Amino acid sequence: MFLKYTLEMTDAGAWLFGRLHGGAFLFYFFVALHTSHRLNWPFWTGIMAILAAIPPLVTWPLEVWLQKRGLLNEEQAGSEESFDDERDKHAAN
Repeated sequence: MFLKYTLEMTDAGAWLFGRLHGGAFLFYFFVALHTSHRLNWPFWTGIMAILAAIPPLVTWPLEVWLQKRGLLNEEQAGSEESFDDERDKHAAN
């Protein structure tokens, strides 16, 4: 945007960096969904993780908050058993 509107240069920078930014956002979106499922987060926590990607730098305080509540630790998040242990139990049966 700076190159396009301030320096009045070509749209090539906006074209390239817009697509890279969109791709990074989609990557974060799917990682947040996967993480919320994997760690058995409550629904509202997954929504907060996705919404935190919209305003700049909000993901950092969210990560600090999630860490303090123990929601980023696989052993403490959601249930007593980790996802891998539960999967191994189903595979053994």
